[in-house]
Amino acid sequence: MFALLGLAFLQNPYFLISLFLINSITIPLIYFSTDIFLESFSADKSTGRIRGMYLTSVNLAWALSPFISGLILINNEYWKIYLASFFLLAPMVIILVMNLKGFKDSKYETFDVWETLKVVYKNKNLFNIFSANFMLAFFYSWMTIYTPLYLYKNIGFSWGEIGIIFSIMLLPFVLVQFPLGRLADKKLGEKEILTVGFIIAAISTGVISFISSNNIFLWAAILFITRIGASAIEIMCDTYFFKKVNNSDVNIIGLYRMNSPLAYILAPFLATIVFTFTSFDIKYIFLVLGLVMFVGLKFSLSLQDTK
Repeated sequence: MFALLGLAFLQNPYFLISLFLINSITIPLIYFSTDIFLESFSADKSTGRIRGMYLTSVNLAWALSPFISGLILINNEYWKIYLASFFLLAPMVIILVMNLKGFKDSKYETFDVWETLKVVYKNKNLFNIFSANFMLAFFYSWMTIYTPLYLYKNIGFSWGEIGIIFSIMLLPFVLVQFPLGRLADKKLGEKEILTVGFIIAAISTGVISFISSNNIFLWAAILFITRIGASAIEIMCDTYFFKKVNNSDVNIIGLYRMNSPLAYILAPFLATIVFTFTSFDIKYIFLVLGLVMFVGLKFSLSLQDTK
Protein backbone atom coordinates (compact mmCIF):
# COMPACT_ATOMS: atom_id res chain seq x y z
CA MET A 1 0.00 0.00 0.00
CA PHE A 2 2.75 2.46 0.89
CA ALA A 3 4.68 1.59 -2.28
CA LEU A 4 1.57 2.54 -4.26
CA LEU A 5 1.24 5.77 -2.29
CA GLY A 6 4.83 6.64 -3.15
CA LEU A 7 4.27 5.84 -6.82
CA ALA A 8 1.34 8.25 -6.81
CA PHE A 9 3.16 11.28 -5.43
CA LEU A 10 6.96 10.94 -5.62
CA GLN A 11 8.94 12.23 -8.59
CA ASN A 12 12.50 11.00 -7.97
CA PRO A 13 13.18 8.21 -10.53
CA TYR A 14 15.34 6.20 -8.11
CA PHE A 15 12.57 6.18 -5.49
CA LEU A 16 10.02 5.29 -8.18
CA ILE A 17 12.08 2.36 -9.46
CA SER A 18 12.56 1.06 -5.90
CA LEU A 19 8.86 1.40 -5.08
CA PHE A 20 7.87 -0.26 -8.34
CA LEU A 21 10.11 -3.22 -7.49
CA ILE A 22 8.67 -3.44 -3.96
CA ASN A 23 5.15 -3.44 -5.36
CA SER A 24 6.08 -6.07 -7.97
CA ILE A 25 7.63 -8.31 -5.30
CA THR A 26 4.85 -8.08 -2.73
CA ILE A 27 1.99 -8.92 -5.11
CA PRO A 28 3.27 -12.48 -5.82
CA LEU A 29 3.87 -12.93 -2.07
CA ILE A 30 0.24 -12.03 -1.38
CA TYR A 31 -0.93 -14.53 -4.03
CA PHE A 32 1.38 -17.18 -2.59
CA SER A 33 0.05 -16.67 0.95
CA THR A 34 -3.52 -16.82 -0.33
CA ASP A 35 -2.72 -20.17 -1.97
CA ILE A 36 -1.60 -21.50 1.41
CA PHE A 37 -4.82 -20.30 3.07
CA LEU A 38 -7.02 -21.85 0.39
CA GLU A 39 -5.16 -25.14 0.29
CA SER A 40 -5.45 -25.52 4.07
CA PHE A 41 -9.21 -24.94 3.95
CA SER A 42 -10.10 -27.13 0.93
CA ALA A 43 -10.42 -30.85 0.21
CA ASP A 44 -9.21 -32.40 -3.07
CA LYS A 45 -12.73 -33.39 -4.13
CA SER A 46 -13.84 -29.75 -4.08
CA THR A 47 -10.61 -28.14 -5.29
CA GLY A 48 -12.06 -27.24 -8.70
CA ARG A 49 -15.10 -25.50 -7.24
CA ILE A 50 -13.12 -23.62 -4.57
CA ARG A 51 -10.42 -22.56 -7.02
CA GLY A 52 -13.09 -21.62 -9.53
CA MET A 53 -14.87 -19.41 -7.01
CA TYR A 54 -11.58 -17.87 -5.89
CA LEU A 55 -10.42 -17.11 -9.44
CA THR A 56 -13.86 -15.76 -10.33
CA SER A 57 -13.67 -13.25 -7.49
CA VAL A 58 -10.10 -12.27 -8.41
CA ASN A 59 -10.92 -11.92 -12.08
CA LEU A 60 -14.07 -9.93 -11.42
CA ALA A 61 -11.72 -7.27 -10.10
CA TRP A 62 -9.52 -7.67 -13.19
CA ALA A 63 -12.58 -7.23 -15.41
CA LEU A 64 -13.75 -4.08 -13.65
CA SER A 65 -10.35 -2.42 -13.27
CA PRO A 66 -9.70 -1.49 -16.95
CA PHE A 67 -13.11 0.19 -17.18
CA ILE A 68 -12.56 2.07 -13.91
CA SER A 69 -9.02 2.98 -14.97
CA GLY A 70 -10.36 4.35 -18.23
CA LEU A 71 -12.71 6.61 -16.26
CA ILE A 72 -9.95 7.73 -13.89
CA LEU A 73 -7.35 8.36 -16.62
CA ILE A 74 -8.49 11.84 -17.60
CA ASN A 75 -5.68 13.95 -19.10
CA ASN A 76 -3.27 11.03 -18.52
CA GLU A 77 -3.14 11.63 -14.75
CA TYR A 78 -1.63 8.23 -13.96
CA TRP A 79 -1.01 9.07 -10.28
CA LYS A 80 -4.74 8.64 -9.69
CA ILE A 81 -4.49 4.94 -10.60
CA TYR A 82 -1.88 4.31 -7.90
CA LEU A 83 -3.86 6.27 -5.32
CA ALA A 84 -7.03 4.32 -6.12
CA SER A 85 -5.06 1.06 -5.78
CA PHE A 86 -3.83 2.21 -2.36
CA PHE A 87 -7.39 2.62 -1.06
CA LEU A 88 -8.61 -0.61 -2.67
CA LEU A 89 -6.06 -2.66 -0.68
CA ALA A 90 -7.36 -1.37 2.66
CA PRO A 91 -10.32 -3.82 2.82
CA MET A 92 -7.89 -6.72 2.35
CA VAL A 93 -5.96 -5.69 5.45
CA ILE A 94 -9.21 -5.50 7.44
CA ILE A 95 -10.32 -8.95 6.22
CA LEU A 96 -6.98 -10.50 7.19
CA VAL A 97 -6.95 -8.94 10.66
CA MET A 98 -10.60 -9.65 11.45
CA ASN A 99 -11.19 -13.09 9.94
CA LEU A 100 -7.97 -15.13 9.91
CA LYS A 101 -6.98 -14.92 13.56
CA GLY A 102 -7.47 -18.66 14.03
CA PHE A 103 -5.32 -19.79 11.12
CA LYS A 104 -2.50 -22.12 12.17
CA ASP A 105 0.53 -22.40 9.92
CA SER A 106 1.90 -25.83 9.08
CA LYS A 107 5.49 -26.59 9.97
CA TYR A 108 7.41 -25.14 7.04
CA GLU A 109 10.85 -26.39 6.12
CA THR A 110 13.53 -24.19 4.57
CA PHE A 111 13.88 -25.47 1.03
CA ASP A 112 16.46 -25.43 -1.70
CA VAL A 113 15.23 -24.20 -5.08
CA TRP A 114 17.39 -26.61 -7.08
CA GLU A 115 16.30 -29.60 -5.00
CA THR A 116 12.67 -28.60 -5.48
CA LEU A 117 13.26 -28.28 -9.22
CA LYS A 118 14.61 -31.84 -9.23
CA VAL A 119 11.49 -33.07 -7.39
CA VAL A 120 9.22 -31.37 -9.92
CA TYR A 121 11.23 -32.61 -12.90
CA LYS A 122 11.14 -36.22 -11.68
CA ASN A 123 7.36 -36.09 -11.20
CA LYS A 124 6.16 -35.92 -14.81
CA ASN A 125 2.65 -34.76 -13.94
CA LEU A 126 3.96 -31.90 -11.83
CA PHE A 127 6.48 -30.99 -14.53
CA ASN A 128 3.78 -30.92 -17.21
CA ILE A 129 1.40 -28.77 -15.17
CA PHE A 130 4.27 -26.43 -14.24
CA SER A 131 5.11 -26.11 -17.92
CA ALA A 132 1.48 -25.52 -18.93
CA ASN A 133 1.21 -22.83 -16.27
CA PHE A 134 4.40 -21.18 -17.53
CA MET A 135 2.96 -21.10 -21.05
CA LEU A 136 -0.07 -19.29 -19.67
CA ALA A 137 2.11 -16.82 -17.76
CA PHE A 138 4.09 -16.16 -20.95
CA PHE A 139 0.80 -15.54 -22.78
CA TYR A 140 -0.33 -13.09 -20.10
CA SER A 141 2.97 -11.20 -20.12
CA TRP A 142 3.02 -10.56 -23.88
CA MET A 143 -0.68 -9.78 -24.04
CA THR A 144 -0.56 -7.45 -21.03
CA ILE A 145 2.42 -5.50 -22.35
CA TYR A 146 1.78 -5.35 -26.08
CA THR A 147 -2.01 -5.45 -26.56
CA PRO A 148 -2.79 -2.03 -25.04
CA LEU A 149 0.21 -0.47 -26.83
CA TYR A 150 -0.88 -2.00 -30.14
CA LEU A 151 -4.49 -0.90 -29.73
CA TYR A 152 -3.46 2.63 -28.73
CA LYS A 153 -0.61 3.32 -31.17
CA ASN A 154 -1.38 1.11 -34.17
CA ILE A 155 -5.16 0.73 -34.24
CA GLY A 156 -5.91 4.17 -32.80
CA PHE A 157 -8.22 3.50 -29.88
CA SER A 158 -8.39 5.94 -26.96
CA TRP A 159 -7.58 4.72 -23.44
CA GLY A 160 -11.29 4.98 -22.59
CA GLU A 161 -12.18 2.69 -25.50
CA ILE A 162 -9.38 0.30 -24.54
CA GLY A 163 -10.80 0.19 -21.01
CA ILE A 164 -14.19 -0.88 -22.39
CA ILE A 165 -12.59 -3.49 -24.68
CA PHE A 166 -10.54 -4.94 -21.83
CA SER A 167 -13.51 -5.11 -19.47
CA ILE A 168 -15.40 -7.16 -22.06
CA MET A 169 -12.27 -9.20 -22.81
CA LEU A 170 -11.92 -10.27 -19.19
CA LEU A 171 -15.52 -11.41 -18.69
CA PRO A 172 -14.75 -15.11 -19.42
CA PHE A 173 -12.67 -15.23 -16.22
CA VAL A 174 -15.81 -14.24 -14.31
CA LEU A 175 -18.29 -16.35 -16.28
CA VAL A 176 -16.62 -19.71 -16.99
CA GLN A 177 -14.05 -20.57 -14.34
CA PHE A 178 -16.42 -21.65 -11.57
CA PRO A 179 -18.52 -23.85 -13.92
CA LEU A 180 -15.37 -25.37 -15.42
CA GLY A 181 -13.98 -26.05 -11.94
CA ARG A 182 -17.17 -27.90 -10.99
CA LEU A 183 -17.11 -29.78 -14.29
CA ALA A 184 -13.54 -30.94 -13.63
CA ASP A 185 -14.49 -32.08 -10.11
CA LYS A 186 -17.67 -33.96 -11.05
CA LYS A 187 -17.51 -35.19 -14.65
CA LEU A 188 -14.47 -34.46 -16.78
CA GLY A 189 -10.85 -34.42 -15.76
CA GLU A 190 -8.64 -31.37 -16.14
CA LYS A 191 -6.73 -32.74 -19.13
CA GLU A 192 -9.51 -32.39 -21.70
CA ILE A 193 -10.53 -28.86 -20.70
CA LEU A 194 -6.90 -27.74 -20.52
CA THR A 195 -6.25 -29.03 -24.04
CA VAL A 196 -9.30 -27.26 -25.49
CA GLY A 197 -8.23 -24.08 -23.69
CA PHE A 198 -4.81 -24.13 -25.37
CA ILE A 199 -6.38 -24.68 -28.80
CA ILE A 200 -8.82 -21.76 -28.37
CA ALA A 201 -6.10 -19.43 -27.04
CA ALA A 202 -3.63 -20.37 -29.79
CA ILE A 203 -5.97 -19.90 -32.76
CA SER A 204 -7.72 -16.74 -31.54
CA THR A 205 -4.43 -15.05 -30.57
CA GLY A 206 -2.87 -15.78 -33.97
CA VAL A 207 -5.90 -14.29 -35.74
CA ILE A 208 -5.23 -10.90 -34.09
CA SER A 209 -2.27 -10.34 -36.42
CA PHE A 210 -4.63 -10.19 -39.40
CA ILE A 211 -7.17 -7.71 -37.98
CA SER A 212 -6.66 -4.11 -39.08
CA SER A 213 -10.16 -2.80 -38.38
CA ASN A 214 -10.76 -0.24 -35.63
CA ASN A 215 -14.21 -1.62 -34.86
CA ILE A 216 -14.44 -1.71 -31.07
CA PHE A 217 -16.92 -4.62 -31.05
CA LEU A 218 -14.72 -6.77 -33.30
CA TRP A 219 -11.71 -6.26 -31.02
CA ALA A 220 -13.76 -6.89 -27.90
CA ALA A 221 -15.04 -10.14 -29.46
CA ILE A 222 -11.67 -11.55 -30.57
CA LEU A 223 -9.98 -10.67 -27.28
CA PHE A 224 -12.97 -12.15 -25.43
CA ILE A 225 -12.36 -15.46 -27.25
CA THR A 226 -8.64 -15.42 -26.37
CA ARG A 227 -9.60 -15.13 -22.71
CA ILE A 228 -12.07 -18.01 -22.94
CA GLY A 229 -9.05 -20.16 -23.75
CA ALA A 230 -6.86 -18.51 -21.10
CA SER A 231 -9.50 -18.80 -18.38
CA ALA A 232 -9.91 -22.52 -19.10
CA ILE A 233 -6.13 -23.01 -18.92
CA GLU A 234 -5.85 -21.03 -15.69
CA ILE A 235 -8.55 -22.84 -13.73
CA MET A 236 -7.44 -26.28 -14.95
CA CYS A 237 -3.77 -25.63 -14.12
CA ASP A 238 -4.64 -24.51 -10.61
CA THR A 239 -7.20 -27.28 -10.04
CA TYR A 240 -4.83 -30.02 -11.20
CA PHE A 241 -1.83 -28.61 -9.35
CA PHE A 242 -3.58 -28.15 -6.00
CA LYS A 243 -4.99 -31.65 -6.18
CA LYS A 244 -1.38 -32.86 -6.29
CA VAL A 245 -0.05 -30.84 -3.32
CA ASN A 246 -1.11 -29.89 0.21
CA ASN A 247 -0.59 -26.77 2.31
CA SER A 248 2.71 -28.06 3.73
CA ASP A 249 4.28 -28.25 0.25
CA VAL A 250 5.29 -24.59 0.36
CA ASN A 251 8.45 -25.30 -1.63
CA ILE A 252 6.50 -26.66 -4.61
CA ILE A 253 3.73 -24.05 -4.31
CA GLY A 254 6.34 -21.28 -4.12
CA LEU A 255 8.08 -22.60 -7.22
CA TYR A 256 4.74 -22.84 -9.03
CA ARG A 257 4.02 -19.19 -8.30
CA MET A 258 7.47 -18.21 -9.61
CA ASN A 259 6.20 -19.01 -13.11
CA SER A 260 4.47 -15.67 -13.48
CA PRO A 261 7.33 -13.34 -12.48
CA LEU A 262 9.77 -15.50 -14.45
CA ALA A 263 7.59 -15.15 -17.55
CA TYR A 264 7.34 -11.40 -17.06
CA ILE A 265 11.15 -11.25 -17.07
CA LEU A 266 11.79 -13.58 -20.00
CA ALA A 267 8.92 -12.59 -22.32
CA PRO A 268 9.76 -8.87 -22.73
CA PHE A 269 13.45 -9.77 -22.98
CA LEU A 270 12.76 -12.16 -25.86
CA ALA A 271 10.46 -9.65 -27.54
CA THR A 272 13.14 -6.95 -27.25
CA ILE A 273 15.67 -9.23 -28.94
CA VAL A 274 13.22 -9.92 -31.77
CA PHE A 275 12.40 -6.23 -32.30
CA THR A 276 16.04 -5.15 -32.03
CA PHE A 277 17.60 -7.59 -34.49
CA THR A 278 14.78 -7.99 -37.02
CA SER A 279 12.38 -5.80 -38.98
CA PHE A 280 9.57 -7.59 -37.16
CA ASP A 281 6.21 -5.77 -37.36
CA ILE A 282 4.62 -5.61 -33.92
CA LYS A 283 1.35 -7.04 -35.23
CA TYR A 284 3.00 -10.39 -35.89
CA ILE A 285 3.88 -10.78 -32.23
CA PHE A 286 0.36 -12.15 -31.78
CA LEU A 287 0.90 -14.75 -34.50
CA VAL A 288 4.13 -15.84 -32.81
CA LEU A 289 2.34 -16.02 -29.46
CA GLY A 290 -0.43 -18.12 -31.00
CA LEU A 291 2.17 -20.60 -32.28
CA VAL A 292 3.84 -20.63 -28.86
CA MET A 293 0.51 -21.53 -27.23
CA PHE A 294 0.21 -24.60 -29.44
CA VAL A 295 3.32 -25.90 -27.63
CA GLY A 296 1.16 -26.08 -24.52
CA LEU A 297 -0.67 -29.03 -26.07
CA LYS A 298 2.44 -31.14 -25.52
CA PHE A 299 2.13 -30.64 -21.77
CA SER A 300 -1.65 -30.88 -21.47
CA LEU A 301 -1.85 -34.10 -23.50
CA SER A 302 0.97 -35.66 -21.42
CA LEU A 303 -0.90 -35.27 -18.12
CA GLN A 304 -2.28 -38.26 -16.28
CA ASP A 305 -5.86 -37.14 -15.69
CA THR A 306 -7.39 -37.07 -12.21
CA LYS A 307 -10.59 -38.60 -13.61
